[in-house]
Parts: sequence; structure tokens; C-alpha cells
Amino acid sequence: MANMLTQDIGEIHHPPFVLRHREADMYTFDYVFGGQGMRDSDTMYGKLRQRLSSIKQYVKKRF
Repeated sequence: MANMLTQDIGEIHHPPFVLRHREADMYTFDYVFGGQGMRDSDTMYGKLRQRLSSIKQYVKKRF
């Protein structure tokens, strides 16, 4: 791409305001940044799963 021709992009017009798209934000948070996993790990079931997983790894290392 270093050999691509360049040119002036002209005048940039920014929108007067920006609206949040909640569904898109939630999707991005859940599936790009791992938000669903964070939310799941904050439940009682998620905490139990994490604890059992750490015990399992401890047992694997010891025996």
C-alpha cells in the first residue's frame, strides 16, 4: 500500500450531532470485547464455574 497514489481529500464536513445506537453498542461490547462473559461471570453460576475451574487446575498441577 506504500506505493498508492495520494490526493487531497477536500473539505471535511462533520455531522452536527451523533446518536448512540444502543443495540450496536451492546453487540460490540458482548461479542468483540467479551462483555457477555463478564456479565455471565458476575452471576452466582458464573462464580461457581470459575471457582470449580480454578480448583480443577490446582488439582491437575498437584497430581
